[in-house]
Amino acid sequence: MTFGKNALVVLMSAGLTQAVLLPFLSGETRGAVALGAVLAAANVLAAFALAAWGLKQPPKAFLAAVLGGMVARMGLVLLTVVLAVTLLGVPKLPLVFSLLGYFVPFLLLELRAFHRSTPSPAEAR
Repeated sequence: MTFGKNALVVLMSAGLTQAVLLPFLSGETRGAVALGAVLAAANVLAAFALAAWGLKQPPKAFLAAVLGGMVARMGLVLLTVVLAVTLLGVPKLPLVFSLLGYFVPFLLLELRAFHRSTPSPAEAR
């Protein structure tokens, strides 16, 4: 799966679920759930882009992109969540549940996409 197709699937699924969910939530909770969806989508798209780039590089560069990118992404998500909760007063539980609720399916989608796009050892020979 290409980055464009992956991005389309991630953004469409986030957008559609937000369109369905948000009308049923209060204003305060609505912002937290939307922020969780945006963070999860940005995180998984950055991960996919780094891994896709890394697959075309030597093994050291791949590991640096994937592992370094993971540390950087985790730090940015943590910083964003802490700032949103402390400075903006975003409700904690809706934000965390939304972030995890989107992150897990997006991660599974990313793993499936990479599994399908990388050749098996027999095909690589």
